[in-house]
Amino acid sequence: MQKSEENEKYVIDCSRSIAFALENNLPMTDSLKWKFNSIAIPFSRNSNESTYENLKTTGFAIIKNKKIRQGVQDLYNQYKTFDKTIDQFNTEFMLTIN
Repeated sequence: MQKSEENEKYVIDCSRSIAFALENNLPMTDSLKWKFNSIAIPFSRNSNESTYENLKTTGFAIIKNKKIRQGVQDLYNQYKTFDKTIDQFNTEFMLTIN
């Protein structure tokens, strides 16, 4: 978790430096190019869907509590929607950066 937080802070710092350079019409430097490259790495979500897939194979009926069973299915559907949103964002982001 700490590495993820460190990466997020680094991306925020790079983004601030880029914004400052753009706002002040500073020349492109190797350092600034490196910062652009650092933030151009697509966003992703680390997930392990094997548990959910196993649950589908086994059958959701093994979860006796109806609310929990529905909650698991709803959460998985939200992940799928989130994944599509991330894909769209990454596409637009890379087009903008390029």
